[in-house]
Amino acid sequence: RPFRRLIMCSLRSMPRSCCKKPPPASALSAAHFNLKKVFAKSRHVKQRPGLKTALEQLGLTLEGTHHRGDDDAYNAARVTAHILAESGREWFKTPHSR
Repeated sequence: RPFRRLIMCSLRSMPRSCCKKPPPASALSAAHFNLKKVFAKSRHVKQRPGLKTALEQLGLTLEGTHHRGDDDAYNAARVTAHILAESGREWFKTPHSR
């Protein structure tokens, strides 16, 4: 089943100059969510934890090597999946990074 809506999550606000190569057009049109903000809001806390701390708070272990791009993306997806399973799409309705 194709994706109905593309979203992009990162662990911080995404500056437009973040990439050496321009991202694909589909990424530019995607809603961007700061995963640290979404996680903090979903847990009703002010402090925005890093990826490793967020995983620990969810009772999950870090898989792979911390700060390695593909491993961080996989672990960020696990945090996102947990938020979606816990709260549904509530925290992904409007981007929180702006």
